[in-house]
Amino acid sequence: MCRFPFCLAFLIFAPLFGQSFYLSDGLGNELQSLITVSGEEEWYLRKMENSLTSIRTLFHNQSELKRWETVDNSAVSGGSLESYFYKSRLREINEYSSSGQILSEQFYDSKGKFLEHRIYNFDKHERLRDLLILNEEGLELKTYSLLYRENGSLREIKGIISEDDHLSRILWRTRDYDKNFLEQIYLNEGSDAFLYTYESGRLKIRSVIKDGSETERTLSSYSGEGSLENETTWNYAEDSLEVLYYDKQSRVVLENSFIKGILRVSIVRKYRGEELIRYEERSAGEKILWEYEYREGQDHPILSTFYRNGILVKKIHRDAEMIKETVYRNNQPVYEKIIEKTEEGGDS
Repeated sequence: MCRFPFCLAFLIFAPLFGQSFYLSDGLGNELQSLITVSGEEEWYLRKMENSLTSIRTLFHNQSELKRWETVDNSAVSGGSLESYFYKSRLREINEYSSSGQILSEQFYDSKGKFLEHRIYNFDKHERLRDLLILNEEGLELKTYSLLYRENGSLREIKGIISEDDHLSRILWRTRDYDKNFLEQIYLNEGSDAFLYTYESGRLKIRSVIKDGSETERTLSSYSGEGSLENETTWNYAEDSLEVLYYDKQSRVVLENSFIKGILRVSIVRKYRGEELIRYEERSAGEKILWEYEYREGQDHPILSTFYRNGILVKKIHRDAEMIKETVYRNNQPVYEKIIEKTEEGGDS
């Protein structure tokens, strides 16, 4: 089915089609030439061609499944137009240059409803310069622009979403043609924007920008082996500071929070192998401590003990049959709650 008037003219005045058959697969590849179709083939391809048009139809169990109609469009763009049908419904219309480079794509849903139109523009070196995404009325929904260095490596991608008038920009630093390192990512979401700055391929600075002013910044530091060691976050609006320290497995082991330069909360986590065995939280006038004990081969603790300001408050025992929670006062048990587990492993 041809959706363009000049395509229709080509079909009307074109010479008669030649026809050939091939064994095929689900992708429409030509596997083996056939003299005729016997009716036993699970997949076969029929090609009908003349000097202006090519129609390739893929059959599955004798029923048409996919069809590609290609029309010589040299009189208009110097290339060709290809319409793709699935179960006789139009799904795509693609336009190509004389060298086979994609120029535009139109997409339709399973009911034939228009989805979007993509237009590709290239520079004199045949590198993609920009991509326009249009709606059915031809209005721009999104625009992506690409910039290159003199050596041909990608330098920058800019994306504009017209419906919100937002700009998203990605900058690349390239060492060679095989390895790219991010330099910056800038994401604009209305009054909020996010700037990510990279160093040697690792995230170094994350900034939050509101109404043009930086309100939050996170600085990341790494070891010589490249693992994250600590992160420092400044919140300028709240005059607060948070510092996180990581172990070699990238787990937070120390967390300090400051407000107006005064330490408010400090959290220490201690691990033994993969197991968290101690969680300690200190704040103004209060110290909270959780200690965990494990049974070999289990990933959850069999005993969790909770202290507040050095005083025993609670113990939680876990086994295959139940969970028992015991509350203490003056180091003596005063309340006990038992939760039986269901056969499916949940709690009843």
